[in-house]
Parts: sequence; C-alpha cells; structure tokens
Amino acid sequence: KAVSMLKSRNKAVMTGTPVENNVFDLYAQMNFSNPGLLGNISHFQHHFSTPIDKHGDKEAAETLRKIIAPFLLRRTKEQVA
Repeated sequence: KAVSMLKSRNKAVMTGTPVENNVFDLYAQMNFSNPGLLGNISHFQHHFSTPIDKHGDKEAAETLRKIIAPFLLRRTKEQVA
C-alpha cells in the first residue's frame, strides 16, 4: 500500500520470479507500474488468477500474456549467464 502511494513520473518493478508461485503475484507488481491495467483485485482473480492457477485455463493465460507483454522484459537464466 505504501509503495502505491509513491509519486513519480516513471515506475519500474524488478523481480526474479513474477509468476513462478502463482499468477496473483503478478497483480501487485503490475498494479504499481500500470494502475488499473488488470482491473481491480476481484476482476483479476475472477478472470485470470483463479482460472489459470486452479483450472489451468490456457485461454485466460494467453489473454493475460497479451495484456502484460508490452511491459515485460524477460530473460532466461542462460541469457543472463
């Protein structure tokens, strides 16, 4: 909550495992850098988090991927090494 109150022209989020534990971990990070992009918490849970994490919904996962792709820089361990 405190981080979301910071005022700045630019925001960046860095993480080592954005969706490794569960899809909902992504919400806080994206909501900080792009408020409202993924809707409110209940919208995100209903449309993305629960369907993907609990039901393996590939269509929801692909929709989410398309939404967040322009905002992610992802590198593999091999690329970093």
